[in-house]
Amino acid sequence: MIIKYSIKSTSNMSVQSIYHYNVLEKIGDGAFGEVFKGQHQYTQSMVAIKRENKNNNTKLLKNESIIYQHLKNIRGIPTLRWFGQNDTHYYLTIDLLGYSLQQVVLAHGKLPMNHVIQLMIQMLRIIQSVHNKGFIHRDLKPAHFLFNANNNEHNLYLVDFGLCKYCAIHLHKETSFVGSINYASIRAHHRLELSRKDDLESLGYIMIFLYCGNLPWANERHVEQIVDAKFTLLTVANDLPDIILWYLLYVRNLKVSDIPDYDMLVNMLLHLKH
Repeated sequence: MIIKYSIKSTSNMSVQSIYHYNVLEKIGDGAFGEVFKGQHQYTQSMVAIKRENKNNNTKLLKNESIIYQHLKNIRGIPTLRWFGQNDTHYYLTIDLLGYSLQQVVLAHGKLPMNHVIQLMIQMLRIIQSVHNKGFIHRDLKPAHFLFNANNNEHNLYLVDFGLCKYCAIHLHKETSFVGSINYASIRAHHRLELSRKDDLESLGYIMIFLYCGNLPWANERHVEQIVDAKFTLLTVANDLPDIILWYLLYVRNLKVSDIPDYDMLVNMLLHLKH
C-alpha cells in the first residue's frame, strides 16, 4: 500500500554543488546540523545531504558515517553514499527517503491500532538488527523513522545514528543525558549509561505517540514533570491499550544487561493484530 500523504517541505535554498551532488532544497533542521535534498550530477539519483558545522565540535556526522558502514546491507537502514568535508562543514549523503512517522501523525492525526502494530513490528526488527551488531541507537523518536521514497508503509527506515554507540559494559556508570526528552528512557533521565532496554522503552513511547497522536506529557514544561509522567504511566489510570502497557512493563522489567526477546514481542503483536 502506498501512503497518500501530502506534506510540504521547508524553504528552498540556492543550488550548490557538493562533491558530485547538486544541493536542491533544505528539507530539515536538527540540533547539530541541516538536511538538504540533493541529486547526483551523473546518475540523477536523489539523496539526502546532511551538513554539520565543524565549529560544533560534536563530530556526529563522522560517527554516523562509521555506524552506517557497520550496518551496511541491513534491511531498514539506508545506504551511505558519501561522507566528506570542506573547510567549514562535514557532509554525509544517504538515499533520499520519504515522510517520517512524526510528519505523518502531525499532518493526519493518530493511527489505527492495526497500523501502529504493523509499524511497531518493523521498528522492532530494525532495532533488533542494530542491537545484534552490538550497537544501541540512543535517540529513537518518530522523526527518525522514515518511509521509503515512495512512502510505502511496509518499507520503514531508521536514520540519525550520530548518537549511536557500542553497547557499554559498565551499564551503571553515570554519564550526561543522551536522547530526546520526550522519548528518552527513565534511565536516560537519570543519566545512566544506556542499554538495549532503553532503546525499546523509547519505542514504547513512539507507539503511544502513533496511537494517541500525542504523548501524555507533551504539555509539561519541566523535565521533572515529564519524568514523573513516564514513571507513573503504568500505575495511574489512563486510556492506553493493554498491549502498550504490557510492552512497557516487559521492557522496564528487563535487566540492563539482558538481551530482549524480540521474537516474543513480535509474535505477541502479530497475535493481537489478528
